[in-house]
Amino acid sequence: MNDCKITTCKSTLAFVCRIPAEDELQTGITETKNREKTFAKSLLEYAVREFSSGNTVGIEKNLFGAPTADDLYLSLSHTRFYSFAAVSLSPVGCDAEYVLEGRNFEKLLQRIMTENEKSTYESIIDKKTLFYKLWTAKEASFKRKTVPPFIPNAIETDGVKVFIEDDCCFA
Repeated sequence: MNDCKITTCKSTLAFVCRIPAEDELQTGITETKNREKTFAKSLLEYAVREFSSGNTVGIEKNLFGAPTADDLYLSLSHTRFYSFAAVSLSPVGCDAEYVLEGRNFEKLLQRIMTENEKSTYESIIDKKTLFYKLWTAKEASFKRKTVPPFIPNAIETDGVKVFIEDDCCFA
């Protein structure tokens, strides 16, 4: 996998890879999304092989559509330009979101924050960055637990690492 960043932490291996560019205007939205999904699936398969020292491990989907494998915990995310895959011996979750402009971030934040977060984050000026960091952290926390439903304003994000690079937020 070219143009990837690899992170290891305890018993976890995570890959963030840039999806090879293709002209979106010529391929269209549906084809672009399908390409993202295909690339993300290949990245997860690669991550599992690397984690398992080249051994073949079957990846399936659970009842909720999340990737699973025997004796491993998996998480996968993709967004415009990037795929993010994580493999671990303990529950793991990852999320990637392309940072967009033109949203009412104040309103979105009020819908996704817990009461504790509302009191902590009121003074932060950059609501767009806060929204994306909080949203990706909540998605990653949810994926780590893998039990629907996803209720953002009920999910605490303590301990989730978040970073922004090239207009994309990762957790």
